[in-house]
Amino acid sequence: MAQPLETRITAALRDSSRLRDVETTIGDVSREITDTQKRCDQETARSVDPALTTPQAREARNNAADLEHDIRRLNASLELLNRRRQTILDDDAYAKRRARYDAAKKERDDLALHIRARYPEIAMELVAMARRIQACEAECKIVNMDRPRDEPV
Repeated sequence: MAQPLETRITAALRDSSRLRDVETTIGDVSREITDTQKRCDQETARSVDPALTTPQAREARNNAADLEHDIRRLNASLELLNRRRQTILDDDAYAKRRARYDAAKKERDDLALHIRARYPEIAMELVAMARRIQACEAECKIVNMDRPRDEPV
């Protein structure tokens, strides 16, 4: 059995509500506003119908006033539901930004640990390469001074 609209509105406005439930309730409230507005317009038209007795016209006027009040309450509920929907969306977007930020921070920290662990070895390799380059250049300089004929520098 479907819950009354008022109960669903109250449930959708709770902090624990889900986006789908809030959006469904927004649609239900919007439809109810439209339906209530039609009934209000009918009662307003009836309240000025000269074919009705004065008590009947007053009853129609009172019904129209009650329906106008219902419409104001529904519009207030709709505004709160839309705010709740936006809050859920904002919270979801924040959670995604937070997760992305945390993942990037973890990757940065992991990379820093990797560099810290590998740097001494890599630095020693670079020093060894630089020494080999220097030794090679020194040897090339010496052999170039006494190079065989017809060999380019």
